[in-house]
Amino acid sequence: AALGFAFSYFVVGRAQRAGASLGVDYLEAFWSKAFPPGEPLALMRWLLETHTGMLFAYPNGGKRGGSIATVLLFAVGVWALLRRADTSPREQRVQREVLALLLLPFALGLLAAALRLYPYGGHLRLTLYLAPSICLLAGAGLSFALAHLPRPEWRVPAARWALVALLLAGVGEMVADLVQPFRDERHAGMRAALHDAVVRARPEDQVVSLHSLEEIRTSNSLGSNFEWYLRTQSPLDVRWGGAVDESALRDGARAYVVSHAAGTGEQDPPPLAAWLAAHAGRLHVVGRHARCLESDCRDALVVVELAATRQQASGPRPAEHGSDGAGSAR
Repeated sequence: AALGFAFSYFVVGRAQRAGASLGVDYLEAFWSKAFPPGEPLALMRWLLETHTGMLFAYPNGGKRGGSIATVLLFAVGVWALLRRADTSPREQRVQREVLALLLLPFALGLLAAALRLYPYGGHLRLTLYLAPSICLLAGAGLSFALAHLPRPEWRVPAARWALVALLLAGVGEMVADLVQPFRDERHAGMRAALHDAVVRARPEDQVVSLHSLEEIRTSNSLGSNFEWYLRTQSPLDVRWGGAVDESALRDGARAYVVSHAAGTGEQDPPPLAAWLAAHAGRLHVVGRHARCLESDCRDALVVVELAATRQQASGPRPAEHGSDGAGSAR
């Protein structure tokens, strides 16, 4: 386990951190609550909140003590493997060796967090390496508890009901995902806004993000989800940082410029207004789309559809038939 942890960190973890240099500040902010504090009282509180929160959310759980049932079963499983006296000395030794193997990833994870090399707790996906230990020991604890119910006639029905409860927990998760196939309303709104706006883009068009990749990856408002959804929802390669190719916008081609905005997006945010003003002589707006990212409309995505402005020919224009002789532009 120690060699596997070291190999993963030095070969994979360090390379990923170096490759994501633009997002390191964001990652450190995202991980900030997953490192143990230095003060003793704060450390005790952090340990309690971490080990009763998302870290132990198997098969279900949540923050602020939402995983307390799994934690209790886990503790019973540890005690059962450590203290069982109804087995031979050899079996007891094997059980304790297995227990040490299952608990070792927790010790290594806490050590890495204390050195601020890798978070411990926080988001569930950051500690997936602990899932086997948690599930096996919680299962051992449940088995031990059911086998020691005060009445023997309760034990078989209780085990069956426990299996039914585990089955319903898994089915319930699938039903919830079918009813609401997203976990974050904001991300669902972001995906829908980008899909509705840029799905009409043709091969000759351009999809332009007003924000650069550096701004996106270091922004708490946008982040990797915006980049992912824009790349996947756009049928074209995305141009970043407002880098529109005006010379290619001819024969009816369009540019779809995407920008983040505060509020409902009815008003152009200052960066977008400045960008449009800088291109006013060469591009003109032919459409605009704004969509709130959440129901309270704290922020939105704005997509402006632009086309090249046709240069009017100089000199007198010929009068059209049936006009009053003053001539009219076509």
